[in-house]
Amino acid sequence: MNMSKGIVAVVVFGSLAGICGCRKEGPAERAGRDVDRAVERVGIELGKAGDRMGEVVKKLDR
Repeated sequence: MNMSKGIVAVVVFGSLAGICGCRKEGPAERAGRDVDRAVERVGIELGKAGDRMGEVVKKLDR
């Protein structure tokens, strides 16, 4: 539960940083974009893992 709050905080922070209107992209912006991509990939993989776990639990219940 705490990890998901941290992920949400990173995504929100990254979004707000983009809205601030910085014209020139620097190292912090590039790093933030990379973090956003990584967080998105982690979310996708967690979703896949959750689906797989659900399937395993269903098979065990049979």
